[in-house]
Amino acid sequence: MRLVGLSGGIACGKSSVCELIRVQVPVIDLDALGHAVLDWKSTRRAIAQTWGESLLLENGRVNREALSKHVFGSRQEMSKLNRIMHWRMAASLFATLAWHFCKCTPVLVLDAPLLFETRLDVICAASVAVHAPRAVQLLRLQQRDGIDAGAAANKVDAQMSADAKAERATIVISTDCARSLLVPQ
Repeated sequence: MRLVGLSGGIACGKSSVCELIRVQVPVIDLDALGHAVLDWKSTRRAIAQTWGESLLLENGRVNREALSKHVFGSRQEMSKLNRIMHWRMAASLFATLAWHFCKCTPVLVLDAPLLFETRLDVICAASVAVHAPRAVQLLRLQQRDGIDAGAAANKVDAQMSADAKAERATIVISTDCARSLLVPQ
């Protein structure tokens, strides 16, 4: 089984590229996996023990929006969340990888926004960075999220740059083009 890591900065077009890939190749979406892990009883309990029951909804699920607001901008709080989430996500990821291995899946794509930051690229046969110039990212974010240029810049600056991801990747897909031009890449 060949595992290919796919990453890209915010508003670089990674979701569009993933959509095209999914037609031919199975994709593990680490964002979706993380959302599923948030529903685990042990995760909900750890979050409530760390920050209190106020981050849980009435139905006992984690209030993702409140959690995000609580940890965003604080390295210390984000570190606490990472200690809760990362090993659980790793366990879930490796169970999924084992399932695909047993199923003899020839190629599998790992859609991981933080592929390089979490060093998951080291388990991949190849890594793909979806890239857009910073100006394109800012414009897409403003249009998509209805935010001003400053808020868009803050979101882009909070992550590893698209250029840095492109430098580390074995393959770069540029999305500074019409969607129809993505297929040949």
